[in-house]
Amino acid sequence: MIVIQYKKDELNNRILEEAEKEFFEKGYEHASVRQIAKRAGTTISNLYNYYESKEALFEALVKDECEGFQYFIQHHDTMDKPDEAWESMDIRVWRRILEDFIHSLPPIFTKRFYILLNCSRGTRYEETKTFFIRFMNEHFLEHMDTMGLKGFRELGNVIAEQMLGGILSIIRDYADEKQVRHLIVEYILFFFMGYMGLMLSNTGQWPNPGAIPAK
Repeated sequence: MIVIQYKKDELNNRILEEAEKEFFEKGYEHASVRQIAKRAGTTISNLYNYYESKEALFEALVKDECEGFQYFIQHHDTMDKPDEAWESMDIRVWRRILEDFIHSLPPIFTKRFYILLNCSRGTRYEETKTFFIRFMNEHFLEHMDTMGLKGFRELGNVIAEQMLGGILSIIRDYADEKQVRHLIVEYILFFFMGYMGLMLSNTGQWPNPGAIPAK
């Protein structure tokens, strides 16, 4: 085996890049640390100088995505929303708001997010998808109660599961990161406009800034 010499930071990045491919293709349980080291151009013993175990390598890969998504759900209410957004259903306004907010965050909705939720069996993260669905459902229910949409509470879990599943499908099926971000923005808008429509049908008016409490 030919071992390529890299500087420490460069090799660490190579290890993470190749681990991402290996975990995405095979899942945690079937991924091979030996294969990751080979693809990264180093030895397995040297890889363990960076990460003491396969699970430590997996955690380094997905930890930021896990925290980033929770932040996205908890703090989306802090998006900078001009008055015009509340006064119209102009999807172009909301598209710009959502795009700006997502771009202001650390990278989320990458292949590593897919790995976190769909390839983590055998790690401490294997229940993360279930946790996120429950977490999103609770957050949706808070909004529904605030907006007076109590009759739709039973749909919270379904909405959360479908929304998360669609995001994962986009990440899985498209390689270009810009295209993935664009499609996810459009997908989230699809759900958001449905919510706005429910609000209108139940109250006869659009939501207003005071109706959604900031976290």
